[in-house]
Amino acid sequence: SADPDLMIRLYKKEENWHNLLHFIAETGSLELLKRYDLLLYKHERNGLIMLYLYLISKYLDEHLGDVSFQYLEKLKQHFLIQKMSLLIEKTSDMIKEKYADRTRILDLFSN
Repeated sequence: SADPDLMIRLYKKEENWHNLLHFIAETGSLELLKRYDLLLYKHERNGLIMLYLYLISKYLDEHLGDVSFQYLEKLKQHFLIQKMSLLIEKTSDMIKEKYADRTRILDLFSN
């Protein structure tokens, strides 16, 4: 399969944001998404939000306890630094809806 960095550089050069988003979605990597989310927030906002919610949900289904709390704490910081408050809002809604029993994570995104 193609080298991810090469593909990403190509899509960026072509300003092909739709395919960039799609390509990152195929990798399923939150870390990769974090590297390019600011560009995608500008150009493919709805798709970016949907992908984040999907990947965060997948992450929460696979991880419990301190690990997931720390990971989401870092992610929230990232959203704050990038001034992507809409992502904090949407993540908060999703957690209330699907993970209301996970009180620490719920609290983290409630304020």
